[in-house]
Amino acid sequence: MKRMWKLIVLTVTALVFGMVAIGQAAEPVTPKVKTEIPADLLKEAKISVEKAQEIAVKNASGTLESIELEKEKGALVFTFGIRDGKILNEVLVNAVDGKVVAVEKLDEKAQAEDKAKDEKEKGSGTSKEVGK
Repeated sequence: MKRMWKLIVLTVTALVFGMVAIGQAAEPVTPKVKTEIPADLLKEAKISVEKAQEIAVKNASGTLESIELEKEKGALVFTFGIRDGKILNEVLVNAVDGKVVAVEKLDEKAQAEDKAKDEKEKGSGTSKEVGK
């Protein structure tokens, strides 16, 4: 009788741990997305980040890496960085009307130049607004 109880306890324990392991494996893995969305600019946006993202992913394939909200050429835009291999697609979605402003494909050289420009702007304290 003692042996049977041990067998039952071991079986139940194995089942419980098996279920926990399956549950953990089934959880989706969400990649980290760099997000830069200033609260003051978000108040000006007429569409949600989620709606803008839905529009952006229809215009470029790959994995979402970053989301920014900024003023570019006088317009408030969400900029989505979507990586497709070595190419980074930057999809700019107007934060007021939801129209795609631009889709830019950046190769590795252009990405390095863009990063250097961003770091220079941050270091000098200048505005991120471009093209004015």
